[in-house]
Amino acid sequence: MQECKHCGITVAGNKRCCPLCQGELTGSPEPLLEAFPQQPAPKYDRGLLRKLINFASVFAIAVCLVIEFSFTRGAVWIFFAVAGILSGWLTISVAIRFRTRLFKNLTCLMLILTILCFIWDHFTGSHGWSVDYVLPLCCETTMVVDVLLARILKSEESEYMIHLTIATIYSLAPFVLLILNRVSVPLPSVICSLTAFLLIAALIVFRSRTFFAELSRRMHI
Repeated sequence: MQECKHCGITVAGNKRCCPLCQGELTGSPEPLLEAFPQQPAPKYDRGLLRKLINFASVFAIAVCLVIEFSFTRGAVWIFFAVAGILSGWLTISVAIRFRTRLFKNLTCLMLILTILCFIWDHFTGSHGWSVDYVLPLCCETTMVVDVLLARILKSEESEYMIHLTIATIYSLAPFVLLILNRVSVPLPSVICSLTAFLLIAALIVFRSRTFFAELSRRMHI
């Protein structure tokens, strides 16, 4: 046990100086009596899953390159294969990165999936499936899941309001595309647009103070 000659007290644990007068301590320290226990070393690597995803992506690309240079030199499929692997890697990495922040995770996945599908649709012949189906379905799903999670988890409004707002505003894109006659199958876009307008109206009517306060705080208005 350590002692302070100036204060006349005993100090448990392993201290460099007296906690009262900052004076020199005498005696032998006893680390086992330390008031603040040391944090044990983690039993596993928390970044292991991300490392496995990275390694699997690199391995898959390497296999594709080996097949390309060994059997099908000059084929176009290698570009689509590598692009597909990178698209999957990006989506999974974002999902893992924000796995503890559900609402932000949903918003990021909605943006990434729709943008990636636009790119894939463009480079595979511009058939319009990204605009007709993927965009409205992703937006509709994100809005519904945001509302359900907020109710089920009883989340604070500050946790989900900005992400729900971003998802709702982004969900107006199908309405814009409908007006511009860029949609071949209108029903999914009509349903998504109607949901977005109703949700915006509900936020303004029932959560107007929180809605505008959150917008002002996040966007520095």
